[in-house]
Amino acid sequence: ASGKSIDIEVPLGLTRTVYASRVEEPPEIDGRLSEPVWKDPVKVLYTGAGFTEPADSTAFSFAWDESNLYIGAVCMDEDMASLVAGSTEHDGAIFGEDCVGFFLQPNVPDGPVYQIYFNPLGTAFDQKIGVEEGRASDVDREWNGIYDVAVSKGRDRWVFEARIPLDQLETEGQYEKTWAVNFRRKQKRLETSADWQVPVGYDPMDYGYLIMQ
Repeated sequence: ASGKSIDIEVPLGLTRTVYASRVEEPPEIDGRLSEPVWKDPVKVLYTGAGFTEPADSTAFSFAWDESNLYIGAVCMDEDMASLVAGSTEHDGAIFGEDCVGFFLQPNVPDGPVYQIYFNPLGTAFDQKIGVEEGRASDVDREWNGIYDVAVSKGRDRWVFEARIPLDQLETEGQYEKTWAVNFRRKQKRLETSADWQVPVGYDPMDYGYLIMQ
């Protein structure tokens, strides 16, 4: 459905949980999110600090198997002609365009965080963030992941779908495994964002949790 993200302040200390569904057969990465596994998406997102305009409605979904994390996002947009997406090279300035972004810490509490952003062309920006005692300690901007990505565009939305091999994140899929995560959608036309956990940053102490079920 169309609409806006919720423009409210999130109380400090609120930790959210999202669930990833186990798949027996991997979804086709085609930018359509047509398989049943993409059910029950997360739709309640918040306008982050410093932003005044709520983003158009956004929904995120997660799934997994032993070797991969699957991510889907539906990004509604009332003016698709306004999409900003010019970066075609890995590690371009995607964070300054329309994009969806993820902060993934598979090994809690002190494993590295992987920051991965994708624009509507399917181009990725990524880096690996070292963690000590729950806080970011260093950033490896040379780290690069490999992803299977598809994006489709419609009259009032763009749809993102990706497969992320877990071995490059130094982990594997396991029932009840809990990651620290955050994710967001940045909408350039409105100069705003729709954030799952506020604030958004490198420190996993500020993240919520993803549980594999």
